[in-house]
Amino acid sequence: MQCLLEIAKFEDTGEPLARLHVPVEPDIDLKRGWVRIGKPRLRHRLIIVESAFSGIMPAVGGRLGLLVLALAILCRADSLEDAVRVLAKRVAPRLAPTEVPRITSRNLSSAGNAELQRARAVMEQALRRRTPRNAQPVDITLTFSENVRGYLLVAQIGPAVEMVPYRPTSQPQHTTLALQKRLLWEQDEPLLDVAVAEDVLITLDTAKLVVYRFASGKYEPVRSSTISAPALRDPRGRLEIDAGSVAVHLPGIDCRGAWKPDLDISCQADSGPFFLAGHTVRFTPARNTLESNGGSPFFSIADPQDAGKPVVLIAFASGRLDLIDSDWRPAGSFEGWGGDLASVAGPGCEAGRFVLATRAEANPASDTLSAVQVSARRLVDLNESVEFPGNITALWPTTGGATVIVHDATSGHYAAYIVTVDCRR
Repeated sequence: MQCLLEIAKFEDTGEPLARLHVPVEPDIDLKRGWVRIGKPRLRHRLIIVESAFSGIMPAVGGRLGLLVLALAILCRADSLEDAVRVLAKRVAPRLAPTEVPRITSRNLSSAGNAELQRARAVMEQALRRRTPRNAQPVDITLTFSENVRGYLLVAQIGPAVEMVPYRPTSQPQHTTLALQKRLLWEQDEPLLDVAVAEDVLITLDTAKLVVYRFASGKYEPVRSSTISAPALRDPRGRLEIDAGSVAVHLPGIDCRGAWKPDLDISCQADSGPFFLAGHTVRFTPARNTLESNGGSPFFSIADPQDAGKPVVLIAFASGRLDLIDSDWRPAGSFEGWGGDLASVAGPGCEAGRFVLATRAEANPASDTLSAVQVSARRLVDLNESVEFPGNITALWPTTGGATVIVHDATSGHYAAYIVTVDCRR
């Protein structure tokens, strides 16, 4: 956050008394006519207030008048999340104790709808409060606008309007990439994961492990083994194959054995470890979350890079993504995403550079998978995505892309897709 203030005495019609570059948003008392930045108070009447975003605004209202100006133009935020939080801070005092915000949004800028959705998610979280008795919903319209200087976030609550400029300091350079999806398999039973080796397809669902062989233009079942997945509301499972071996990881159950020449596996009551994004993880018993080294449960993990240095993205079911730097220190947090992540690489792409991430979609009938990149500790949307005819229930990294499991609530079918990435276009 950077602010530029010009302050003059009300008798003065010439140059401002002071120009102040401050790293925080100042507290301005329009009734008393002073600016407070931290503890000191500069008790000069406000005649001119200038920001790098808005230019110089003349005073109005006569000799004793004060500049009546939306405080939003005083400061510029270099992060979308920072801008939204500043906006929410200004909107919050306008809500009565019994009022609950109901946010709608519209995009009048050249930015993608993904930015607007992210801003709305951060705003909803910042204004979230315990629902009181006899709660009264209050409509807040969040608008993403734009002018020649940059973007402008506008919040309207009743007749009141608050504004915050948003102009990123730099635009990260990134490689153009393309995502492609290919339908691999469909079935009626709840599908957890799939794996492909040679001419064989292996599927894992909540009841069994099945080996299919490709013949006469389609996959035909050749062997199966019963596996009882724990009864969870949103079941998850991971299937791994290597040469002739197979491993099945479920919350509280671990199965290992061989898939060729015959399918032969045995299971034990334990959440067995497996590797994901360079980390040893395991399912939380009786839950669909993951754990690593005794830490807090999370939903998925990815290992992208930031300026050539390895970083970690951790996703939670709430839609929050946490960024951990190469020294394993918190480096950022991002709202408005889904719970699934997968690091991807492909032809022309730098290994580990990109991440596929699900979004918190408003449409309950379909989900979108987006390509993102970490740059300067920020999550950059690469404006490349694929949409699926249903909800994404699993996302696992695979060679050249990711395996995506989708549930179509309308038909009840489950489908497995392979999504690949190509950076050569």
